[in-house]
Amino acid sequence: MPPVLRRGAGGVALVFLLAPAYWHLRTIAALFRRRMAYPLDLEWMESCHLYHAYRIEHHLPLYIDPSRGFATFPYPPLHWVVLAAVGKVLGLDWWTGRALSVACIVGASLVCGVLLVRRAPTRWIGASFAIVAAASIAAGYPLTGGSYDLVRPDALATFVPILAAVLVAEGRLSLRRSLLAAAALAATVYVKQTGVFFVGWLVVFAVLRDRRSGLFLAATTAAACLATLLGLSLATEGWFWTWLFDMRKHALLVDTWADPIAPFVRHAPFLLFLPLAVASLRRRGWLSAESVKWTGVLGAALVGAMLAHAKDGSWLNVYTPVFVLAWPVGLLLVCDALRGLWPQRRRALAVAWAVVVASSGALLLLKYDPTRFEPTPKMWESANRFHQIVADLDGEAVVTTIPFAAVRDGKHCTQPILQGYIDGVAAGMPLDFVEGLHLSGARYVVVAGMNDEQHLPLATRFDLVRWLDFDLDTPGVARPYRGTVWRRREPGPPPR
Repeated sequence: MPPVLRRGAGGVALVFLLAPAYWHLRTIAALFRRRMAYPLDLEWMESCHLYHAYRIEHHLPLYIDPSRGFATFPYPPLHWVVLAAVGKVLGLDWWTGRALSVACIVGASLVCGVLLVRRAPTRWIGASFAIVAAASIAAGYPLTGGSYDLVRPDALATFVPILAAVLVAEGRLSLRRSLLAAAALAATVYVKQTGVFFVGWLVVFAVLRDRRSGLFLAATTAAACLATLLGLSLATEGWFWTWLFDMRKHALLVDTWADPIAPFVRHAPFLLFLPLAVASLRRRGWLSAESVKWTGVLGAALVGAMLAHAKDGSWLNVYTPVFVLAWPVGLLLVCDALRGLWPQRRRALAVAWAVVVASSGALLLLKYDPTRFEPTPKMWESANRFHQIVADLDGEAVVTTIPFAAVRDGKHCTQPILQGYIDGVAAGMPLDFVEGLHLSGARYVVVAGMNDEQHLPLATRFDLVRWLDFDLDTPGVARPYRGTVWRRREPGPPPR
């Protein structure tokens, strides 16, 4: 067969084989588009994160004595700071928070794709692997409960360490690169605490590759982290330390630590054989320093995800870094093998085609029903009705589990977040949520997602006005409790 016809046939075969990858990419793009503008929570914590960003945007403190009426989430602040900055430019809303998360996932996918194109022995292999890698990330979406586009820190907490890993080169780091990498590593910790595992590995890798610049990177990163910790602790009169480090009474469910293994293996079965592949490549002298670095980053993601999962109250969102990194790292190791085999060109090409065929088969098995993640027309109607009810209240109001809805609908008093109080009580703080509602000065309390036991204490200070005659569902999960509206029984303090 003439070379032109052979290349044409190969291109047609490649397009056919990559059809499952195109399905995943098209499906997740459609889901992002359909979910982006939904004006209420797609997951219970979205509004709470938006409200934290709102407080930053309006110069309100986060890490304070909760007896003042606000109990923050025990997270570092960087995601909220970035979210507030985006909101300052585009307007803070659910869609801007989701757009930030989508941008981080897309950015991480692009970085992985560029890495594969650079490391592959030919352009078509690199492009094919990059498409497969992006599709594999998309295929992990349902296994995270649809977390990629939620207003949560997980997408940013995935992108920032990937950026840091790019900055940590295999050899000696220049002064400029060391400072940039240290900033990215410190940011990794202050987006989410589990970022410390990425930081630990990348610093160790840098020291092993070049002792002098690696130690400088370690010292600079530690200094940046400690200076930030000291500054935040002093600025908050010690409350930053309290919320981040004195929450140790949250239970670790040790017997659940292995639960994530099943979804990890379902998404990337080759993870079981990754240590053997690394050892085999090393024995043949084909293992690149780049692959060592990224395999360690994947290992840090696995450790962080499994530890976070073992925490009482964790959810599928903690799997996000693993599903973003697993296939790209596996394909990077394949690139090492192909480079090692390249003197035997036909054999190397056969391996490349076999990988594409196997990947396409695996992606075909990972197809899912996207409609379970889409807001339904009923959900849109209920969301609009809910906003109208909150906006029409003749006075300040607190929305206990959807606090951003209150400020979005023109209510500007402090929003005591129920989950923040639950976290504080679980950590041993003597908190009273109803007292927090009283201190807010709100005339109304709108409840969405509290059970009867949590409703009862409200009757000590508030009267029940109405039950909501519609449900506030999230995709695939109905809220188990009906919403209510309460009115303060007696005059309280001025709204705060």
